Amino acid sequence: GAKVVKGLTEDLHGTYRHVYFDNYFSSVELLLDLFRAGLNACGTLRTNRKGFPPQLKTPAQKGMKERESKTYQKGNLILWQCGKTTSLLPSLPPILTPLTLTR
Repeated sequence: GAKVVKGLTEDLHGTYRHVYFDNYFSSVELLLDLFRAGLNACGTLRTNRKGFPPQLKTPAQKGMKERESKTYQKGNLILWQCGKTTSLLPSLPPILTPLTLTR
């Protein structure tokens, strides 16, 4: 999956455009690679992917309620998890890193 995304975005490096993809392609490492290449990206993330933060792996077992959300930040990546199934992983430019979500 990552190889496909990197190949398709190769001509866009350094343009800071936004690339979106689904959980088939998403990984923490891919978003870090794209960000280092000068691209912003966003995708849903499977909880069994390599690099997924262990503290967010089993929200149901940790007592996470349906409307509750958790966040995890690593550099410019913010993993936002809502309920039991949705994990969103955007890479944000440094100027946009402070993020407030209201539900």
